[in-house]
Amino acid sequence: MSGMKPITVYLDGECPLCVAGAVRFAKYDTANSVRFVNLHEPQWAARAAARFSPDDMHEAMRARMPDGTWRTGWFAWAAILSAIPAWHWLGRMMRLPVFYGVGPAFYRWVAGHRQEISRALRLPPPCDENGVCRIASRHPILAEKDTS
Repeated sequence: MSGMKPITVYLDGECPLCVAGAVRFAKYDTANSVRFVNLHEPQWAARAAARFSPDDMHEAMRARMPDGTWRTGWFAWAAILSAIPAWHWLGRMMRLPVFYGVGPAFYRWVAGHRQEISRALRLPPPCDENGVCRIASRHPILAEKDTS
């Protein structure tokens, strides 16, 4: 993806399921076409605040496309996977009209239950009993500096 800006994905860095998904797919992004950022980091929250409320940002993952348009939830994932060569086929399939009803509904259900799903999968909790969140800004996938 030389010379092109990456898709910037705003995700909940305090959600183990969200971070695990970012880590998994980032491994296959050999062209650096996707940049995952933590919506809890002030510099990224400020950029998104011009367009979305904090509640909007927590409700569903948002992805800012290289052309400045935005995708949300299911359609954000379709764009992300389409940009990753190894997963391009799945991204294209997710955009088929047959998935327009069920796909976004499935995404909303998963997003609404992401903490419960994280616990069921035994993913490490985002914060300890003192409220210290270790995943949020310290994971290498989410710790990138603003380069744009």
